[in-house]
This record gives sequence, structure tokens and C-alpha cells, in this order.
Amino acid sequence: MNRPKTKELFDRISKIVPGGIHSNIRYVEPFPYIFEKAEGSKLIDVDGDEHIDTVINYGALILGHGDRRVNDAAKNGIETGLTCGIESEFSIAAAEKFNEIVPCAEMIKFSLSGTEAVAHALTILRGYTKKDKIIKMEGAYHGWNDSVIINVHPDLEKAGPESSPNKVYDTQGITQNAKNNTIIIPYNNPELAEKAVKENKDEICALLVEPVVFNSGAIMPKEGYLKQLREITEDNGVPLLFDEVITGFRLAPGGAQEYYGVTPDIATFAKAMANGFPISAVAGKKEIMEVCTPGKGTMYGGVYNGSQVCTAATSATLDLIRDGEIQKKLNESTSYMTKRFQEIADDKNVKAQLIGLGGEFCVYFTDEEIVDYRSAARSDKSKSIQFHRNLLERNIYTYDGFLFHNGICAAHTKQDIDSILTAMESSL
Repeated sequence: MNRPKTKELFDRISKIVPGGIHSNIRYVEPFPYIFEKAEGSKLIDVDGDEHIDTVINYGALILGHGDRRVNDAAKNGIETGLTCGIESEFSIAAAEKFNEIVPCAEMIKFSLSGTEAVAHALTILRGYTKKDKIIKMEGAYHGWNDSVIINVHPDLEKAGPESSPNKVYDTQGITQNAKNNTIIIPYNNPELAEKAVKENKDEICALLVEPVVFNSGAIMPKEGYLKQLREITEDNGVPLLFDEVITGFRLAPGGAQEYYGVTPDIATFAKAMANGFPISAVAGKKEIMEVCTPGKGTMYGGVYNGSQVCTAATSATLDLIRDGEIQKKLNESTSYMTKRFQEIADDKNVKAQLIGLGGEFCVYFTDEEIVDYRSAARSDKSKSIQFHRNLLERNIYTYDGFLFHNGICAAHTKQDIDSILTAMESSL
């Protein structure tokens, strides 16, 4: 695909920005896309080409690009003249709606990004329990803080035994002793979860889990698995922390906890809660959250927490998604894509499967059942990368990496989805 203006701009920015991008995941060979505008389900790049968007702000877009209702609310926030570092009626309204919609949200604190929300949640839990360690699932990503950027996508040759994984950092620059406070277990294995909790309950402040592991594509919990985690943690006096940065508001208005009927002690949210505006939240039981009340000893800070424009966008978005109709559409559309893709793959005799929920999905090139990180990582990486590069050539905006969660939003029409599937068929 010829993208002369993109190449020119990339060469320019690369002189002053490492890699030419401000978040490394945005890099695409031979150079990243640079966009000019967006509307609904479409992106327009600086060379004037239109793309159907299946990255959707890495899961943050639930309504569509440029949703007028959310943008009008954000403009109302701007027109007050207030920006950040203050409290206002916008943040109060957003918190009250959060409290009404999310099952675990007895109390809420806003922050800026998913990474920050998880960091804040762990600080709160350590303050509450007076314990330092966490249990984390292999294959789950919870931001780039030292204690959680471990065993996200480890090389299987270095990962060690499934029952007792080696601790593998996913980046350089991490404090080497951070891993001492992180215990790694496989997802969807309640027996190993129970063993880890029982053996370490006097030292752990939380069991941390993505209810659906979208950060390794789209790994669904086995039936009853999340309820088993809830029982295990309750029986051993260990708080259960759901990372709902991606699942939040997508599976159901109240997130995965509503969809699966399992209420954690505390949870983190971001992405879809403001249709792409930068904001996140920590929500949980009152007795836990109260430890970060000023004067009670546990820090919770951030100049941009609960900023005016972003809480206005949050309040408007929550109004639009709270009746469950958007989630119903996303779940139905994802189910349709799953079924239709399998028909296509079977017809072409290709070992591949599309798994998804709530508008988020992943294509795995394998016929093995995907139940955890290791089964996902055994799928064919080279075929996955080539498949996504083929989609890019067909003006389907995607990420050309491995184990990535693509997605759709409410603005994607049936025609858009069929166009994606047609591109997938030719890309196989």
C-alpha cells in the first residue's frame, strides 16, 4: 500500500520520538499508520485512505468514533473553563452512575489510565491487608508497573512448568526484586489457584485476574471458574481483584462481574467507560476503599484524576450504555462473527478459530482448545502475523502482532462486519 505522506511524517517524527510512536504497540511494519480523522467505525489516514477500524482504541471505543452525544458532553465540560486538579459536579455525577451500574462499586476513585488504576488498587489492597504479595495469571496484562509486567507473554521455552511457572519479565528496566512479591499461576486452573492461595494467604493482598484474558487474545473462563476463584478467596480471607479495564461495560453494563454473576472485592476500569477519553477508575467495597480516605494512611493521588472533560464524557457514556442494549448488540455481533468465520475457515480447510465476547475477539491459528496462555501461545504466530498484515492491505485497520484482541463497537454496521469477514476470507 502506497502511503507517501505517512512515510514523510514518520521520517520526520522518528528524529525526535523513539520509534516514531508514543506507545510501542502502535508500531506496524514498515511504519505505523498516521490518522487524520475518524467517524463511527471508520478511520481516515493522512493519505486519504479509509479503513474499517478493528483496533477501536485498543478496546476503549464502545459507541464509535466522534459520538456526538459524548462529544457534546465533553464540550460542556470544556466550556466551564475547568480542567483538572479540582472536583466538580461532573465527577460527582459520574461516580454516582458508576455506583448504580457496577455491582462491586460501593465506593469509587477515578484515575487516568488502566495502568494507574491497577497500581492504585494494589496500593489500596496493601494498605488494607498490610500484606505485599499478589497472585497473577500467566498471560494477563495489567499495565507496566514493576510487579505486574511479569509473565504477560513469556517465551514458552523459558516459562518453566505450568504448575509452577518461572517468573519472566516482559521488558527490560524492571526492578529485579519486584518479582519476589508476585506469584504466577495459570488461568482456568482452580486447583492451582486454591493451592497458591492456601500456601500464601498470610502474605498476599489479592488474587488479581482478568475475568476474560483479552490481553492474550480472547481466553474465556471455563464454566464456573470465576465463581470458584470467588469461593477460594473468600474461604481464605484474600481479596479478589478483577481487572475490568477491557471487560468493563462491554460484556454487560456492570462488566464481567455482572455478566458472570461474580462480584469481586475490588475492580479496575478504564477504556470503554468514556468512549476513548482518558480516564480510569478503582471501585470496590467500602471497607477496602475507605483506607485511601485522606488521613487514613494510604495514598491516592493524581492531578488529572477526575478531570472535567473526561468525567463529563464518562457520565454521558454511562447514560448511553446502562440499559444493556449496546452490550446485547456487541455480543450478538461477536457471536455472528464467530460462527461465520468458522464456516469460512472450515471451507478453506484452515485450522483457525475466532473467539470473542462483548465485541472483542481474536483469531487463533490452531484447532487446539484455547483455555490459557500456553494453549494460546502454541497457536501459529507466523500465520497470525501474516493474516493481520493481509487485513491491513485490505483496509481493515488491525494490529499485526500476536495474541491481540481486535474489536468492534456499536457504530459497526452489519455491512461493516460482513466487510471484515470478507477481508478475513481473502486474507486466509
